[in-house]
Amino acid sequence: LDIDDFTAIGITFGETFCNQLIIRLHEQLRAALTENTLIARIDRDALAILVGDDKPLDNLFFEHFLNQPLQIADGEHSISATVAVVDLQSLADLQAEQILRLAESMIETARHKKQHYTFYDTRLEHEIANRYSLLSELRSAVTQKKLYVELQPKVRLADGKLVGFEALARWQKANGQMIPPSQFIPLAETSGLIVKLDQLILQQTCQAIHTLQAAGINVPVAFNVSSFELLRPDYFSTL
Repeated sequence: LDIDDFTAIGITFGETFCNQLIIRLHEQLRAALTENTLIARIDRDALAILVGDDKPLDNLFFEHFLNQPLQIADGEHSISATVAVVDLQSLADLQAEQILRLAESMIETARHKKQHYTFYDTRLEHEIANRYSLLSELRSAVTQKKLYVELQPKVRLADGKLVGFEALARWQKANGQMIPPSQFIPLAETSGLIVKLDQLILQQTCQAIHTLQAAGINVPVAFNVSSFELLRPDYFSTL
């Protein structure tokens, strides 16, 4: 179980609040599940839950559970989380560390699809493999500065005058295939690559502005920035 937007929660309320949130979440899970359930905090924003066969978990359980607010300090707080459920009997040949990594991959895939619950089946293996292959290519493309900017003109309809541009990130793979932003931007956000990608596109946007000014074209150029970037304390000083 991975809490959504945990970094934003930490920035807003502080680390002490985040730890209290985890404690209250653990207590409510403990109360809702059987005594032989094991619950462990495996990351800053994630819990691993080992449940016996006598208490199978489904999306209805998590929907009911996550709809219950947590009592923290002097108020009630609702959270959003993404949950990956795996049947250990079907993965008996994997080590515990491998199963945890698989669950993390399932959570990333679920978030990419805007889903809050995902249950393991063999079809996920191919999907996860493709996702990680694309992520590896994206990391390489960002490092080698293979992504580029296209400027989309903004035209005033009343008189057809050019009033600005919007800088749009584009990625064309070596084989000529264009990967749409709707595919690689969410991938960059869930993997933490979005910071480097945004910085690359911002640099290229600034270069494009200089080129336009040198040509005598002095109009504003809009730049799309991820909400992940806006939450960084040092973003505006970097900008």
